[in-house]
Amino acid sequence: MSITELIVKVQNLSVEKQAEVFNFVKNLESINDEVKEQLPRKVVLSKFINHPIVVDSFKPLSRDEANER
Repeated sequence: MSITELIVKVQNLSVEKQAEVFNFVKNLESINDEVKEQLPRKVVLSKFINHPIVVDSFKPLSRDEANER
């Protein structure tokens, strides 16, 4: 079904049914917005390579310490 066909079908509905369709679409939009907010933002890897995160108290493990785990 094309957008044009959908519009014609909605226009042929009663005012009450049109309101239901509009409410349904608004609900879908809000769900879509919530999902977008939950998705991680695009992170550029070069940002972390050029400006790594520094943790003052971080001490990397030696190979032996890492293998003991």
